[in-house]
Amino acid sequence: MGHLTFQTVARISELERNRRQAQLHRFLDNFEISSAKIESIGPGKKQVLESYGVETALDVERNKLYSVSGFEPKTAQKLLNWRRSVEARFVFDPSRAIDPRDIAQIDQDILGDRKRLQGALVLGLEQLKQTRAQILAAREHSRPEMERLALDQS
Repeated sequence: MGHLTFQTVARISELERNRRQAQLHRFLDNFEISSAKIESIGPGKKQVLESYGVETALDVERNKLYSVSGFEPKTAQKLLNWRRSVEARFVFDPSRAIDPRDIAQIDQDILGDRKRLQGALVLGLEQLKQTRAQILAAREHSRPEMERLALDQS
């Protein structure tokens, strides 16, 4: 894995603590609504759900369903029941390691953060150089006047 930053170690530790939740999410994400048989949910309603980003069992959440136009509470409850039935089939495997995709995502996120911070540092340095140049130019511009005032004081 090479050199691990503190942030990488912390995020991998968090993944380790949340392994059960991560396995459950992956499991639920494999069950697509479009291919499920759910009472009162036909192809039309499935398309509406998809247009609202509700595509798998993982996406089926009460607050998301209530934001879908034309979905009555009774219909939403049928979807929630379907999700619960899918979730009931989940079996946590404590021997399964952290998914390499999750570690790769952490690496990508940290690389993105690093690039963003490096860009901000380079921009900050350029701004400091410009400010320094402006100060030096202003000092040089006002030098004759300052020297004249100094001579007048003596």
